[in-house]
Amino acid sequence: MELVADQPELFESFPAIADRVHRKSFLREYVETTNREGALAPRPMIAAALGVSRQRVDELIQKGQLASVTVGGKIYVPVAALEVFLLDERRNGRPIKQPTRVALFASNFQRG
Repeated sequence: MELVADQPELFESFPAIADRVHRKSFLREYVETTNREGALAPRPMIAAALGVSRQRVDELIQKGQLASVTVGGKIYVPVAALEVFLLDERRNGRPIKQPTRVALFASNFQRG
C-alpha cells in the first residue's frame, strides 16, 4: 500500500511541524521517500535498536556504514538499511556462548 500525502491521518502523526504549509510539503516529501526507500526510522530509534548513542549512529552514517536519507532537513535511516547493517556488521569481542542442552534442561526445572 502506498502512502498518499493527502491522507488526513498523516497530518496527525507529525504534530511537531507547526506550519501547515510546511507540514504538507514535508509530508509529501516523506511519503515520496517512504514509497521509494521503504519504512524510515529516525536516528534516536535506530540508536535504541542498536544499543548505541545517537552520536554513534551519526558516525556510522558519516563513514558510510549505515545508509540514510534526508527528508525536510531531518536524517532518517531506511529500515532495510538497518537490516543490511545488522547482517553485515562483524561483532567485536568473544562470541556469545550458546547454552548446552544440559543447561537448557536444567533451566526448565529452575523456573517452575
